[in-house]
Amino acid sequence: EFVSALVSGKKEVVIGEGAVINLSDVLNDGSLFSIDGRSWVVVDEEFAKNVKKPTIISEPVYDGGQLTIAGVDGLTIKGTKNSRIIVNAAYAYVLNFVNCTDIKLENVTLGHNVPGYCMGGVVGLYNCQSVTIEDSDLYGCGAYGIVAENSEFIRMNRSFIRDCSYGIMQLMNVQDVVFNSCDFFRNKEYTMIEADAATKGVVFEKCRFAQNQGVLFIAEAEMKMINCEIYHPFSDGFGNAPHLKMDDDTVLLFNNYPLKPRKIGPVVTVLPY
Repeated sequence: EFVSALVSGKKEVVIGEGAVINLSDVLNDGSLFSIDGRSWVVVDEEFAKNVKKPTIISEPVYDGGQLTIAGVDGLTIKGTKNSRIIVNAAYAYVLNFVNCTDIKLENVTLGHNVPGYCMGGVVGLYNCQSVTIEDSDLYGCGAYGIVAENSEFIRMNRSFIRDCSYGIMQLMNVQDVVFNSCDFFRNKEYTMIEADAATKGVVFEKCRFAQNQGVLFIAEAEMKMINCEIYHPFSDGFGNAPHLKMDDDTVLLFNNYPLKPRKIGPVVTVLPY
């Protein structure tokens, strides 16, 4: 039912309270992706990038299938209390968007159903415009919470990226990205934020970083920190971010203390702090 609801122009797809949607349950069934508006892809890694009409795709990764939403305009996925979307495949994105516009993820919890080593991220964005993620929890073991490429106008509000196995995010040729009142914590073990020189207009406002085990920045991008709190376990872990500007209200301290909870993230019984 969830896969069938992912169509262009659908204003809101709501996940029921307490529902756990394991996409791996359907991604390995070729018959479900061999009808109009869906595609079953076997080996072509570039297939989704060339899709011309709205298509929901099951595409292969090393250890299973990955849901890719391609060419869709105007889609909202909204969770309710204690609902989750998960996958079994460690190498898959939980939700992967290609050539999409006007996408919104609201009150969703997204992650993998496998612990430990993981290559797949949580949310993938390729050639997407106007994407909003709010009141959500993107957790590991996604390799990264967000991997965005050739995309613009991305907003993340009041959300978590936590417990990912490689870092927080990768931004490649991305324009106009704003993170507002987000918490990034317990991610490991490489670079937390990677952003290339083609990426511009990255802003973190009222965001908090804590207990991240790795280098904070390898970033040539233009970035700003406004009224943020950065706590890092070791003093030589800042990395390199020559175009990062921090305002006077931003705090940078080296310690391994956990964050105190605040009222952000999805509606859940137990907060992930």
